[in-house]
Amino acid sequence: MSFAEILGSTLSPDANIREQATRALESAEIESFPQYLLSLTQELVNDAGQADVRSAAGIALKNALSAK
Repeated sequence: MSFAEILGSTLSPDANIREQATRALESAEIESFPQYLLSLTQELVNDAGQADVRSAAGIALKNALSAK
């Protein structure tokens, strides 16, 4: 599953899908914080990406930077 797909899944109306996506993002953040930030930034600036995925990337990036 791509990073964009994981971000999109965080917006799913299905709670199980949202929880899995959230766990995947948390795992990515723990495994390599710099790579996690890079991936979020790449999705945020991807003009071809879906607006909701780009918004989710921006919010996740803000939250990651605020928490540190």
